[in-house]
Amino acid sequence: MFVWYVVIVLSIIVLCGNMLLNISIFYNANKNLGDIVIKIWRIPILKANIEIKQNIVIINKKNKKIKINLKLSKRQLRILKELRKNISTKILINTIDFDLLLCMEDPFFCSILSNVIDIFANILFSRMLIRNSDSIVSKRVNTGFRHDMITIKFDSSMYISVIDILWAVVATLLTERRYENEERRRKTEL
Repeated sequence: MFVWYVVIVLSIIVLCGNMLLNISIFYNANKNLGDIVIKIWRIPILKANIEIKQNIVIINKKNKKIKINLKLSKRQLRILKELRKNISTKILINTIDFDLLLCMEDPFFCSILSNVIDIFANILFSRMLIRNSDSIVSKRVNTGFRHDMITIKFDSSMYISVIDILWAVVATLLTERRYENEERRRKTEL
């Protein structure tokens, strides 16, 4: 009987307690290769290589290839927007580290492009800091002028609970069902 109590208490802690989620992404645009690492409580759950071909992201994990099509339908976009809206209020971002190395042989275009990217990154991180004022943001946009090269490195750590993820998914599915019912009702009225 004691074992069941321990299992129930541990289940409640895992469901309601905050998980530390670390995401690290490195991408070299010249070689079209990158790495992604996702850790929960500092335990790696995904280590893979990524490659982008047209509208498809290919994730190579050991000998398995997972293809993700980036061309989404209107319904899929609507679901993703609703999920982002539901889950973004539940995530507590701890740290973000963004590095961009932009090298081009044309120094004028390189400096203009790097400054535009820097401005957009400042706007994005400022909006994020409004919601999560305790977050630590580190951003570096570096330029070089000897050869063409673009590398992006993004590291983030955040806290989220499993119950919040489940709530966001259920709320998104209910909203989508309501939207589909309204669409059906409109079609039958016409």
